[in-house]
Amino acid sequence: IYTAVIPHTASSPGQMVRWYVTAQDESGKSSRAPAFLDQSGTDQSPEYFGTVVADPSAQNQLPVLQWFLQPGTERRADSRSGTRASLFYGEEFYDNVFARIRGGSSTSLPKKSYKFDFNTAHSFRFHPDHGRVREINVNTTYTNKDYIRQALTFEAYDDAGAPGSESFPLRVQRNGEFFSVAIFVEQPDEDLLRREGFDPDGALYKMFNTFTSGTNSVEKKTRTYENNDDLVDFVRQINNRSGEDLARYVFDHINIPAVLNYLAATVITQNNDQSAKNYYLYRDTNGTGEWLFLPWDLDLVFGLHYMSNDNIRDDVIWADKDGFRTFAGVTIWPSHPFVG
Repeated sequence: IYTAVIPHTASSPGQMVRWYVTAQDESGKSSRAPAFLDQSGTDQSPEYFGTVVADPSAQNQLPVLQWFLQPGTERRADSRSGTRASLFYGEEFYDNVFARIRGGSSTSLPKKSYKFDFNTAHSFRFHPDHGRVREINVNTTYTNKDYIRQALTFEAYDDAGAPGSESFPLRVQRNGEFFSVAIFVEQPDEDLLRREGFDPDGALYKMFNTFTSGTNSVEKKTRTYENNDDLVDFVRQINNRSGEDLARYVFDHINIPAVLNYLAATVITQNNDQSAKNYYLYRDTNGTGEWLFLPWDLDLVFGLHYMSNDNIRDDVIWADKDGFRTFAGVTIWPSHPFVG
């Protein structure tokens, strides 16, 4: 057993400390830990072990995510091309993680939302009772001055029996200094499906349209080895049938309880944004073949909106402005049970 000591005087509170270990035998063969075998692309290997020196001033009742960037790479983190970073969370260090900006209109805000992709060698654990995940979202609260809307709405869907992401507020420290109060949002992927008790090999689609196409403004997240024919057919059947013919198709191909739960939570939380985009569709491909919704991007809820001639920084809250067209060309009735 070999040991080494890093003197505490080498670092100050809130600083990151990283190290690696090398060994060589008598024949000259050497090894390194972490191995750092993959040094290119977005799915790389951890380069260092590490920790963060305790900082009493950063203690908080919120979970604390500590994020470290090489000085000078901050603007790269604010781009789609991204950069590499290190994270410390729950007494665990994650090195050489891929970090990039996420979102649409929120990218123009002074405080951004970010996506972190973890390496195959070391996935992220956001809760001791849940498995590790490969990808997480840390969303801005710049337009949510209550700091709780997103997490509260995900909980509302969960309480209603609609499957979806785990979400909670975080204190984010960046390079040892306070950065923001943000919202953790679990990524909809195979890990989430498995945690919710669904087959991770089912078809999962991220939707950016009003259920008008199975190919345009659609991202397939699972079963990417096959095409979108199942979604194309689903959209066509729903839009082209009517009356009893439509009713029979719906009962044969849709998870009715799950969709009713989703729609009820959508009305209660006034999730107007999902009328045009910001929802997932999942099909239990290998089982029942039925479809259901998963909620997504829940910042414009409980009275906040982004409609025609509005701004996402607008703090006006309303609940009864009905029957008008949004910037996306969708007519909505926020106070009506059939919103969206």
